Amino acid sequence: MIELPVEWVLAVPLFAGLILLFAGAVYYAWRWDAGRADHGRPFIYQCSACGRVYLNRRQIPMLSCPRCGNLNPAARR
Repeated sequence: MIELPVEWVLAVPLFAGLILLFAGAVYYAWRWDAGRADHGRPFIYQCSACGRVYLNRRQIPMLSCPRCGNLNPAARR
């Protein structure tokens, strides 16, 4: 039978858990930043009914006009 000090029995799982937690945090921070790279420039919408021009940073193909409520596609990015 292998004899281990009590400190090792308590410290090894603790450090392994902390390393996994840190690795997960780094992964999700990197993944979150990679997903935000496309949100830099807003989408430009122009209403076909009232002519209002408005911006939105979310990637929505059709967005309702804040003035009249008409659905409009993104004109350009």
